[in-house]
Amino acid sequence: MFRTVELFLDPIDIFDKIGERKSELSNKELGFICGLIRMFKPKKIVEVGVSAGGTTAVILNCLNKLNIYTNVYSVDLAYTYHYDITKECGFQIKDALKILKRTANHELILGKTIAQVLPEICENEDEKIDMLILDTIHYLPGELLDFIVCLPYLSQNAIVVLDDLTFAHFGENREALATKILFDTVVAEKYVPYINEYPKMAAFKLNADTKKYSMNLFSALVTPWGYEMPVESIVPYTNLISRHYSHSEQNIFTEAYRINQESLHKLNNISDDIKNILEICESGKKTVIYGAGSRGRALYDFLSDRGKYIYGFVVSDDRKQSNIDDKGRRVFSLSNIKETEEDYCVILAAADEEIRNNLYREKITFYEAPNYIFPFIKNYVRYIL
Repeated sequence: MFRTVELFLDPIDIFDKIGERKSELSNKELGFICGLIRMFKPKKIVEVGVSAGGTTAVILNCLNKLNIYTNVYSVDLAYTYHYDITKECGFQIKDALKILKRTANHELILGKTIAQVLPEICENEDEKIDMLILDTIHYLPGELLDFIVCLPYLSQNAIVVLDDLTFAHFGENREALATKILFDTVVAEKYVPYINEYPKMAAFKLNADTKKYSMNLFSALVTPWGYEMPVESIVPYTNLISRHYSHSEQNIFTEAYRINQESLHKLNNISDDIKNILEICESGKKTVIYGAGSRGRALYDFLSDRGKYIYGFVVSDDRKQSNIDDKGRRVFSLSNIKETEEDYCVILAAADEEIRNNLYREKITFYEAPNYIFPFIKNYVRYIL
């Protein structure tokens, strides 16, 4: 069961004082963070993902009002504010500091990932992080990987705040699952700002079982990532994982990275693969698609929409199928096209070893459409046609 926190809304008045609001969080979400600060009184806060710095300004104002002296570190890979690149990332922090008394020691670190700066932030091992706020890319590995490397540097009962748990349900962000997966896989006490609907923001407090079941987090890293991480970016993460985690966890991380780099590299080549298929359709032969299931039908519709004439479908001889499908398109058995003297171009949409062997045995030349293009093609057909 999720626990709730009494919201502390007073610190939001910092925006009235500086004359501009640039936080992307709602009052309720800002009040949730401040409520957690009031409840747990952290001595070291690390915020990953700064944007304009409006949230940080509220946090500093909260510490000011509670008269808590805290070390606050704000870390962002960007140097500039993404909505206005003429402004520095975190520019509202400076505006807030001009009018707040120094009850907090704040440091803004730009151009680096959290993995690069953790050893510096936690140079004194006795002063671990009491509150971690993760609000970055939301695509895997994103916040999940950031939490994994931060975990050894967190205090025993540290609070971790996550934003945008429901981000994947809006717009084109269907793969933005990092915070949701982290929240669901971590073993900890869970906190939410309200219980009448599933929250956009949530938090969890570490307990004795969090590190015990850290393997759950590494297993979750095998979930498809939303972006590639070049070697120079992953090395700081690898170094920290090698320093703080078991060989089994290190091995899963290495495999998760390998699998995702390979699959993402293929996805990045989708345009080339589709271009190849379109060119094959222009070979002058009768283009037929092997496989009349969901993949074959989607490919037929996609190619037709791109102006390519598809002669029909091909199915295995043992497949019971009428000569015309429900949309009036021709359906041939393999023996039909084998016995004619006409020249066919076969595009294989049904990835099956037996089908491949049959085609090889009958000496029928074919092009196999890569598996990873079909999610794109099915979505194209679903949303465009």
